[in-house]
Order: sequence, then C-alpha cells, then structure tokens
Amino acid sequence: MKELRLLAVSRDVDYFNDFLGALREEKRLRSRCVTSAAEALEAAGANGVDIVVAADTVREGSGIDLIRQVVKKNPFVNTALVSALPPGEFHEATEGLGIFMQLSPRPGSADADKFRELLSRLY
Repeated sequence: MKELRLLAVSRDVDYFNDFLGALREEKRLRSRCVTSAAEALEAAGANGVDIVVAADTVREGSGIDLIRQVVKKNPFVNTALVSALPPGEFHEATEGLGIFMQLSPRPGSADADKFRELLSRLY
C-alpha cells in the first residue's frame, strides 16, 4: 500500500488539528502542516506531496488561489479545500481545478470520515 503525503495549509498551524487527529488511524497517511503558500508550492513543485488540503484563506490570499498555483506546479497533486460556500457555488468557483472534496469551515471527524472514504477511491 502506497504511503500518501498530505500537506495541510492554513494561517494557523493548529487549524487542522481536529481533522488530522481524526485521520491518525489512516496508517498510510503522513501529514504535516505549513502556514505559507510558498512552503506549499515548494513541496508541490518538488513532488513532495500527494494531497494538499487548504484552508479557505492562507497567509498570502485565498485557498482557491493557492490551489490554482499548486495545480500549475504539479497537476498530479490531489486537493481539498475548506469553504463555507453552498455546494453549487463551490462547484462553480472551483470548476476545472480538480478539487476532490469541500471541507466544512471547521473540519473535524465527519470531514475526516468522508475524506478517508474518498481516498480509498482515489488510491
């Protein structure tokens, strides 16, 4: 089973604690958190991640803008995004970016369960 490298990006290093804590039982998943888009882009460009999970805002701007940049650097990185938009509006705002999951504004165990299910389909 392939090890998966997840990079969580937000202004607050603790923002994804509940979400990532709920994913700890996923043995093949290795996660780390960064607080800047520059760190995320470096990791994506160096093929150092498989999945980028972005908060709705990051230090340098919006999570959507970060994902646009990540996908340009490495189109093979899977992405998920925190957003309070209704599903239809989220789809419109992110169409073409290949985002595989919308996370709730305070991602926790329910988001982690759905994330884990989607991972099993992707990998």
